[in-house]
Amino acid sequence: EFLGAAASVQLLDVPVFQRIERVEGDWNGISSRILELSLTGARCWLEVAYEGDDILGDLRERVEAALSGTQMEILRIKNNRIIDRVLGRIHEEETLDDLNVDDVFERCLADHEVPEEQRPELLRTYRETLSSLYDDDVRAE
Repeated sequence: EFLGAAASVQLLDVPVFQRIERVEGDWNGISSRILELSLTGARCWLEVAYEGDDILGDLRERVEAALSGTQMEILRIKNNRIIDRVLGRIHEEETLDDLNVDDVFERCLADHEVPEEQRPELLRTYRETLSSLYDDDVRAE
């Protein structure tokens, strides 16, 4: 409510307590940006979003190696390629909430083209691991 007065805008300084940088792209783009930031002596947290075509199972290790000796820390790493591959197997009418952990694991096995004869043993081992985790976690539901 201005009651006939003209609106005015004033700029206010907002303190920055911790700088956050979002770095996204394929591995070459991510590593180049990390190098640029490290050469400037940046002290920041990084949110890394990998969007390349290659599947990088060692993305975290690569980012940690690139940050070695810098003043930067990892805030979050998101590997969109792996997420897209798993979620892409869900039918349009399904949501991730409709799937249980076994369904997701089985779809990962299928997506990575694990031979059918290896799947039962891997699924059994996976279930044993989950059971052990749930048994050890007294607060698990």
